[in-house]
Amino acid sequence: MSVHLTLQGWTNLLCLWLLMSNPEHITGPGQPDPIDPMLPLIRQLIEAMGVHPIDIEPGDVPPGPPAVPEATDYDDIIPTAILTAGWRTFSNLPLAKEVAQAATRIWEGDGHDLPVVFEPEKHAPALEIRHRVTDHLINEAGNAQILDIAAGLTSRGMHMAQGESVTYVELDLPVISDLKNRVQRQLQRDGTIRRFGRGDLLLEAGDALDPAAVTRAAQHFNPGEPVTVLTEGLLHYLRRDERAALAQNIHGVLQQAGGGVWITDMPTWEGISDHDREMAQHTSDISGRHVPSLRFETHQEAQEFFAQYGLKLEVKRPFLSVIDELESPSEVGATREEVVDVNAPWSMWMFEFRLADD
Repeated sequence: MSVHLTLQGWTNLLCLWLLMSNPEHITGPGQPDPIDPMLPLIRQLIEAMGVHPIDIEPGDVPPGPPAVPEATDYDDIIPTAILTAGWRTFSNLPLAKEVAQAATRIWEGDGHDLPVVFEPEKHAPALEIRHRVTDHLINEAGNAQILDIAAGLTSRGMHMAQGESVTYVELDLPVISDLKNRVQRQLQRDGTIRRFGRGDLLLEAGDALDPAAVTRAAQHFNPGEPVTVLTEGLLHYLRRDERAALAQNIHGVLQQAGGGVWITDMPTWEGISDHDREMAQHTSDISGRHVPSLRFETHQEAQEFFAQYGLKLEVKRPFLSVIDELESPSEVGATREEVVDVNAPWSMWMFEFRLADD
């Protein structure tokens, strides 16, 4: 569909976008974002001007100013991969320390600045939790073909390819894919991991929103055999239209495979803690994307959004379901109560592929 506004309507909408994207004009640097509690009111005002987000078709983005300031590309997101790898070193996840140490040596040796690994007592348990819950869901799905989109510096693929009959394909931006290749070769040279044969672990460079890149990555799989698609942490950085493009790409992979699942965390404002609001702002500062404004408001909104792409929510697994498996809290001095406070609102979601008439 097309959305039409009067000149005055677009003027009012532009003012709202500017206010949302420049909160420091009214708060000052480092102060809480005043826009978060105003989002429902802003949504009502926008709808009153004739724009109804629930009615906008996938890919049908109204003309005019973007919802948030856009980075010119995704390169500014790359340091978050280094940062996330740093937080994982406080856990005993297989190969996490080895991957992070090799990556930081290579990255720093190339002349790049390393991000500061801040507040490990909060973030290290959260990253370990997300990894472990995802592992459980991968095992429950039972698929031997895995596509890890925006894999970053996760060690999962290297670990799984060591001892399991699995075809694990990672897709990430060229800079990260190149870094991961160099990390892998370094760990193979020093004997930490074995050299993989064809069909174990394959690293592909490309954009998760590019259908050709995703299709190319999926060509490593056997046709007609189900695939598990992973997107840990990716949705936090994507606008609504970008999520639509990602969902279409995932649908295409699962349709080609004849079935499978998609496992992801889901950024919404439902039940979110003060810590998570602070983290969203920190991530914005690092990535150059206004992360707080990119979230769904509710779980229901997120579920309905992806259902229109043939992705039906089957499992919502709470982060705290693995709290008794964690090693990182003792490493970073986090109490059980602190881990619960930070992670209670979060879950990993597993969607199943559905044909349009199912």
